Amino acid sequence: MCKFFQNTSKKELESARATIAQQQITIVDLQTDKSILSAANRKLRQQLVPPAPAKVLGQITGTQLYALIQESFPQMDLRDVDLADSEYDYTTFAEMARFLEHDQTDKIEWMKHSPDCDDFTRRLLGNLTVPGWYKIVKGDIWIEYDSGGGHSILITVLCDSEDDITPKLYMVEGQTDVVELATEMFEAFSVRLIKI
Repeated sequence: MCKFFQNTSKKELESARATIAQQQITIVDLQTDKSILSAANRKLRQQLVPPAPAKVLGQITGTQLYALIQESFPQMDLRDVDLADSEYDYTTFAEMARFLEHDQTDKIEWMKHSPDCDDFTRRLLGNLTVPGWYKIVKGDIWIEYDSGGGHSILITVLCDSEDDITPKLYMVEGQTDVVELATEMFEAFSVRLIKI
């Protein structure tokens, strides 16, 4: 027997074994914590890096955009449409879905007054100004329901696919990431204001 153990009592050996066992548990716990923190760190770093640039499939002029808005909302007075630029890029539905997968706006908890619909829309609009996305058509549309009340939502121009590059007006709900044709998003509403 080793000299160290010859002079060690049984009680001291049991205490040493218990200490070693506790240290092994602590090491396992620390390794688990490290894995969890590493995964959280990767996720946070991913949020800091903007998504890859949008694949631009076409351009639309301000005149063409006015016509598309008028076609989608024939009752709307075009004086209530404010376009900031004379030409915009547009991408596909799939590219917008890819951006929304990266974006975290929909993870924010909705509250009655703030953050509410206009805050979600503005946040999503701001997030879409990252390099590679800032020229994509995007704006804020304010609607009024025929039953009362209103809503703010993002409006954009997308094409259905690379095979069908016809520009269409879409709405994107910043609270849920739902993307639908502008004419199909809501029932019984009128458009009050569009700022693109």
